[in-house]
Amino acid sequence: MDNYTFKNIGMNQIEPLKKLFLLIKEMQCYENKKLDKSSVINLLRERINCKFWSPSKEELLEWEKKWFSTPFENRFSDPSLQRSWHFNSWIEALETAELKFDNLIINNDGTGNLSFNQLAMPSGGIEATKYLIEIFDGEITSENIL
Repeated sequence: MDNYTFKNIGMNQIEPLKKLFLLIKEMQCYENKKLDKSSVINLLRERINCKFWSPSKEELLEWEKKWFSTPFENRFSDPSLQRSWHFNSWIEALETAELKFDNLIINNDGTGNLSFNQLAMPSGGIEATKYLIEIFDGEITSENIL
């Protein structure tokens, strides 16, 4: 069993995080894995605007220009090119993840554990799963991933 141990989930974020975890876990049971985006947006509320990258056309063109003008070996280490997840990309990563969520435990002090099984090696969806905790201001304190 793989897992993330975390801290710093605020009291008012516990229920939305649990509900989103269960929504994703339920989606994983179906062959045609599709998340209900409106339900996800409803659970994330204002976090949708501050936790996901949503550039204007001009911002995207500027970023792409910088990306392609940066030498390949520097693209992934240049902090000015790093962006948070785009909402639709994050949803797609969860829908196509080769993971099966098992359990989410969140203690009253904001610490907890998210456990899952990898269905393939390497498996997609690891970073998207990690971001699930980070969206709610959680900080990963340890990873137990093969």
